[in-house]
Amino acid sequence: MKNLWRSLASLAASILALALLAACGSGGGGGSTPPPPSSKLVVVPSAVSVEAEQTVRLQASVAGVTDPVFTYTLQAPAGVAATDVATRFGVLSPNGSFTAAANARPGLRGSIVVRETRRNVSATVPVVIVPFVKQVVVTPTSASVLAGQTQTFTVVPFDINGNPIPDFVVDWRVTGGIGTITPAGLFTGTNAGSGTVTAKIGDAAAVSVPVTVVGSVVGLAIQPAGNPILVEAGVRRQFRAVVRDAAGRETEVKATWTVSEAVGTISAAGLFTATKTVGATGTLTATYQTQKLSLPIRIVPLVPPPGLPANVKGRVDQGGQPASNVKVEAFASGQTTATASGTTGSDGEYYFWLPAGSYEIVATKGSAVVKRVANLLSADDVRVVNFVLP
Repeated sequence: MKNLWRSLASLAASILALALLAACGSGGGGGSTPPPPSSKLVVVPSAVSVEAEQTVRLQASVAGVTDPVFTYTLQAPAGVAATDVATRFGVLSPNGSFTAAANARPGLRGSIVVRETRRNVSATVPVVIVPFVKQVVVTPTSASVLAGQTQTFTVVPFDINGNPIPDFVVDWRVTGGIGTITPAGLFTGTNAGSGTVTAKIGDAAAVSVPVTVVGSVVGLAIQPAGNPILVEAGVRRQFRAVVRDAAGRETEVKATWTVSEAVGTISAAGLFTATKTVGATGTLTATYQTQKLSLPIRIVPLVPPPGLPANVKGRVDQGGQPASNVKVEAFASGQTTATASGTTGSDGEYYFWLPAGSYEIVATKGSAVVKRVANLLSADDVRVVNFVLP
């Protein structure tokens, strides 16, 4: 019986020892080596539009790998047999250089698979054959965004005859560490600062667009500004809301707009329509997040835009002769302050430019006063209003 108890005790001790050993092995002081952190494979260019006989070299890198080993595999376009790839599409060297075939047909699409063998990560680079690219146009030609916001860039390449090329891919690059961009041209600002977005297609010169990313907003401005803002009676004016960060970088934002009813109305996009009441005053306010700015606004008599033909004109006669120095005023319907005014010259003629509406045109010289009505269905209408003073 004693021997049996001794055997059971020995067995229990062994089981306890194994349990303690397993616990130690699963703790922070031992156990198997953790797997390496995931690594991202970066290939430049990330997309290739290549002309016949043009060579493009791919540059690959993986962060955290001391001696990376890369392999490059060419994926042929659909419908091109493996035996015809070299003559109809192109040739890929072991170091990642692709040379398009002399007879490569524009529009053919293939790809290159780049793999790093130590970390077993890969990326696929699209390859498109394009005709000779003479010029690349990128819009917009400059941009500014708030950090965290986006801006879409579009690209149109043109061939030697000036025709747009329909089938292509873009090698996008961002400098300055200000953000990222997708293959479709969607830029996202990540860090405040200045940099560029560059587009490359074929063998044409790359096009770079300056981009500003604005950081935390510290101020708001209304453009065009004034103290007060002067707007002519009955006209429209587009206002913009612009924010800035501590470094003075600026970008336009979609603000909330309000305006005093006495001076006019304003749309959600900042398009202000002034009342025809000359002398009316009020306040224009823009609000964006925690920023708010209000500026005084006043309605002033209308001045014809430079180079714009008059749409209300006429001649004033007195005693059978042209009457000079006659004051001619235009009053919008129901208003007592002139929307526009002027004085006749030696030929007795006057000229106004007025927005659409109904007006009373008044000619005054001394005690002689003559009134007439002019109706403008649109600003493009032209009305001739002549006067004969007693």
